[in-house]
Amino acid sequence: KLGDRWYTMFTCPFTDATNLAFYTDSGDLRSDPATKRPFGAPAGYVKDSYTQALALPATINSKRISPFWEARSWAPSWEMSAAIVGIVADEMNLSPARPYKTLQSGIEVDISVANKRYSENDALFRAGMGFGDIDTAGIHRLGDLALSYRTNDGGGAATDWFELVELTLRQAKLYSLEQLFLTEKYNRGVVVDDQSTATADYAIAPKDVIADLTKLIAELWVPSAWTKNEKEVTKSLAAEINDGNNGRIDSGVTDDEAKALRIIAHKYAFLF
Repeated sequence: KLGDRWYTMFTCPFTDATNLAFYTDSGDLRSDPATKRPFGAPAGYVKDSYTQALALPATINSKRISPFWEARSWAPSWEMSAAIVGIVADEMNLSPARPYKTLQSGIEVDISVANKRYSENDALFRAGMGFGDIDTAGIHRLGDLALSYRTNDGGGAATDWFELVELTLRQAKLYSLEQLFLTEKYNRGVVVDDQSTATADYAIAPKDVIADLTKLIAELWVPSAWTKNEKEVTKSLAAEINDGNNGRIDSGVTDDEAKALRIIAHKYAFLF
C-alpha cells in the first residue's frame, strides 16, 4: 500500500516463458471484478541486442508486463527491473496519470555507449519495449515505459493498453470507485427506486449512485487530470436496479481518459 491508495506493482526477476505466462495469468485473475487489483510488472533485459529487444514484446504480448531494455546496464536484469518498480510505485502515489519518461532511474550504466536515435527508440516503444537514455550530465533516465500488449485475441493490432501509465491510471480509478462504494451509506444501504420519498441517508436509488459518481468525476478525476471532456463523461453515466436481483444496482460510465503527452505537432507556415 502506498499512501491512501492501493497500487500493485511487481518485478519480473525471471523472464523465461513459463514465469512470464504465470504473471500474465495471475494478472488476469487479479483483474477479475471480485478482486479488482490489476497489477503491472516491469521485466528487465540487459544482454539482448537491439534487434532482439525489438522482437521480444511480441513473444510476451501481455497487458500486465512492461519489458525494459538497457544493454548498457552494469546491473543484472532483475536488479534493473526492481529499480524501475520502485520508481513507478512512488510516482503512482503522486500522480498515476503522468508518464515516467525523464525520471532518473538510479541504474548504473556504461556512459561511453551513445543513446539510440529517436527513430530507434520510437520503434522500441511502438513494439512494446521500454528504453532508457543518458542525459548530458551522464545520468541515466527512463525514456518511456510500454506494455508489451500489441496484438489482440483476434490477431489484429491492439488499440488499448499501449503504455504502462494507462494501466496505473486505471488502477487509480478502480480504487477510487471501490472506495466510493465502501462508504457507510452503501455498506448498509437499502435499494429504493428513483421516485421513492424515503429520507433515510441509507436509502439508495439509482439516481443517488449517478450523483455520487458525478461528484467523484468532478472532484477527483477531472481536477487530477485523469479524465477529459467532463460533460460528455458525466452524461454517459447510467444506473438502474437489476431486473433479476432487486438488491443490486447496475451502473456504468464511458470514460474519456486523459493521455500522457508525447507529441506536439506544430505546422509552421510562412508568407512569401
